[in-house]
Amino acid sequence: ALLAAALAPLAKAGAAAAEDAAPKRVLVAGATGATGRLVVKELAAQGYDVVAGIRSEEKARDTGVAALANELTQLDVTNAPDAIAAGLPKGIDAIVCATGFVPGNPFKMGAAAHAVDNVGTRNLIAAASLAGID
Repeated sequence: ALLAAALAPLAKAGAAAAEDAAPKRVLVAGATGATGRLVVKELAAQGYDVVAGIRSEEKARDTGVAALANELTQLDVTNAPDAIAAGLPKGIDAIVCATGFVPGNPFKMGAAAHAVDNVGTRNLIAAASLAGID
């Protein structure tokens, strides 16, 4: 239910553009994570053209994301916004940020979480702006 509520704005945008022949092209950043996989699955079920933003093709295959998404693209939100923007596929209508830090080394957790959850999210927003994605 929470996922459906979170995707409601996309559903409204999709309904408003229902007369368009092409489905909305949505990039899911963090597509292979627990939340990202659910978002990819739901968007694909709703008929969106899903682009999975991934760091590992192997993980995309192992988690089933590769089979659900129409396209895979390498995406690391810790990169600079201009580098992220340069690597974004053409024709993206919307981006869903489902990234999240996964704990590892306890001595580096704070810095790593900040790099992904804070700086990475800002980098993704800036990259979307640079790429002309509203």
